[in-house]
Amino acid sequence: LTSASAIPLAIAGGSGNVFGTLTGASGGLGVADKGLIKVTGANLVFSGGNLLLNNDIAAVGRSVLNYGATLQINNPITVTGNYSQTGGGLDFNVVDTSSYGYLDVNGSAAISSAAISLGGTGLANGQSYTVVRATGSGTYANNTAFVSTNNGLLAQLSDVNGALTVTIAPDAQT
Repeated sequence: LTSASAIPLAIAGGSGNVFGTLTGASGGLGVADKGLIKVTGANLVFSGGNLLLNNDIAAVGRSVLNYGATLQINNPITVTGNYSQTGGGLDFNVVDTSSYGYLDVNGSAAISSAAISLGGTGLANGQSYTVVRATGSGTYANNTAFVSTNNGLLAQLSDVNGALTVTIAPDAQT
């Protein structure tokens, strides 16, 4: 998907439990099936709803703006350009500590008031996952984190040198 328009490319997802899917031409959801969203004339805007994102994003000299959409990220996703999110959520799928979804931002990242979740069967106490990696500045404020499956674990957020990291800990309330 390529847009050279001077008008921002706005994408909205599904509602409730329905997720729209952005992936490559094969329609598959694996790493090898990823596609590319390229914007050259204006920003890319996720305007709301639920989206499974399996596309890298090229927004060189532009920004990716998420205004409350929830993005499900199962594989590493590269964003070339700045990434900014207010509200909504980021749902990261975890297979194990070396195979999980994350945002690799080649630019600055700013995420505020978002719900950050980790899901998958491989989660265990003490594990850490760097879910947003920015080559520029990273700013994270008023976000919440949780484990999507209630398995006696909770998620804690930290900013580690500009990267948003989630650490799994035991839930004292279970």
